[in-house]
Amino acid sequence: MQQKDKFNRIIEVFKEKNNEISFLKSKIHDLKNTLDYWKEKFEKLISFLHDKLHSWYTEVLGVYDKVIRIVEVMMKW
Repeated sequence: MQQKDKFNRIIEVFKEKNNEISFLKSKIHDLKNTLDYWKEKFEKLISFLHDKLHSWYTEVLGVYDKVIRIVEVMMKW
């Protein structure tokens, strides 16, 4: 009888550990999904900022080029 109790206890512990492992796998999956979500948001933000900075830089260069041309014309007078 004692051996049967030990065996049953081992089976119970195994089931408990198996449940813990399943729970942890689920948490890992949830964390991975959360990281993927924030990675996508971060990439979109970086892309947006890059585009805005690039367009701003292009506008500034355009104004700078116009100023240079005006100065060059004025210097010819």
